[in-house]
Amino acid sequence: MIDRREDPRFGYRALHLVVFVDDLPVEIQIRTELQDTWAQIVERLADRWGRGIRYGEDPEHPDSIVRSGKVVVTRRQHLATLTALSDAIWLVEQSRRRSDELKSLLVNADSIWQVVQSAWSESPADKILPRAIPLVEEFAADLAPVSGELDDEVRELMATPPADLTTAQARRVVDAGLDDLRRRDIELTALLASEEQGLRATLQLVAGATDEGV
Repeated sequence: MIDRREDPRFGYRALHLVVFVDDLPVEIQIRTELQDTWAQIVERLADRWGRGIRYGEDPEHPDSIVRSGKVVVTRRQHLATLTALSDAIWLVEQSRRRSDELKSLLVNADSIWQVVQSAWSESPADKILPRAIPLVEEFAADLAPVSGELDDEVRELMATPPADLTTAQARRVVDAGLDDLRRRDIELTALLASEEQGLRATLQLVAGATDEGV
């Protein structure tokens, strides 16, 4: 396996797997939608400007003028923009990964919440049932690294051993944590949608570049 995501080559990112079919090696390239769009653009430009650009070389006639929409640049500048786009795509995809992890955490937290609610319904108002304690501990541990705008009192309660919390205090920790996770999930999902839309539009603009000569 060759992983070009963390260690890209001249902007190219992908995961390469080699599998054997009837004892013959077959390479499978795994790319995201944005990574694939970027790679296809570079391949098309390489057919026009020289295959060396795939390996970081200057294009043929690097100072020739290229028009992309209303933007006029040289071939060399156009390729520099593509390299920068590769990095921008990677940053957005890292954020997408964090968003997926947040959604997974939220699903897990909702599951914990259902069990804790059941345990609290069986307990006196000032005591947490023993079977609810490890669940509250798990929730607080999962939430701590990603918690956002929690007030000081809730953070203090999160740092308190669940066995020392009243039912009302534990409920506040879980309620505040879930609300914070849902808020952050909504905000991050909206931000990613906007950033990905912007990248697609920029890639389309770059893909439509035409040679205008020297």
